[in-house]
Amino acid sequence: MKATIRDSVVAGNSLNGINISSAGTSTTGFMDNVSAVNNLNGIVSGGAGSAGFVTNSTITGNTTQGILAAAPGTLTSFGTNSLAGNPTNGTFSSTIPRL
Repeated sequence: MKATIRDSVVAGNSLNGINISSAGTSTTGFMDNVSAVNNLNGIVSGGAGSAGFVTNSTITGNTTQGILAAAPGTLTSFGTNSLAGNPTNGTFSSTIPRL
């Protein structure tokens, strides 16, 4: 499954704002200009075959963690995101520099 979220606000959820999960089937989420704010966790990718790509997005004010890549799930940044103001901001699995 593949999904794109663009120009959106995901806020105020008692669980994950955006959750990309898989039990082995390929699941890919692409987020462009998304605000993930005031959720339990902002953006989460977990499970074999799950991958998220994030660009031009803001992840802040979440209760537990900004981003969480639960291995083997991955979250890749294009280096244009604002990730701050969460108790634990988290770390992208990798960053692809913009050319």
